[in-house]
Amino acid sequence: MNRTFMKERRIFPLVLSVALPMMLSVTYSGTLEALGEGIPSLVISLMRYIVVIIPAAFMLSRAMIYK
Repeated sequence: MNRTFMKERRIFPLVLSVALPMMLSVTYSGTLEALGEGIPSLVISLMRYIVVIIPAAFMLSRAMIYK
């Protein structure tokens, strides 16, 4: 096996562990909104942005500066 494949094979569980909760969060938010529960949907969306998306964007922007 080549090294690129092995490297991607180690990264996949990490990506999946981050992506799966994000997908579930979007699904739950959309379901709640469709059921007329706008406030819980808003809270889930805000938490997703505050806890995951904004810090990830900040860290990736810093990583690009130092690369």
